[in-house]
Amino acid sequence: MADKDILQSVYPHIGGQENISRTIPRENILYVMLKDAGADILVAGNYVFKAENPLQRISTLKNL
Repeated sequence: MADKDILQSVYPHIGGQENISRTIPRENILYVMLKDAGADILVAGNYVFKAENPLQRISTLKNL
């Protein structure tokens, strides 16, 4: 098991992009794996900061 994993659903170094839709099934699997493994840190950029309701997005991530 790795100490740190990264899964990007956008192309690196380009802010404000839409998600790459084909990554979504992998994201869901990774979230479940990380949660089961006891992960306690999740980094989310524009998903939170550019949302109309950032607090709702944070709540969604906390409840994964």
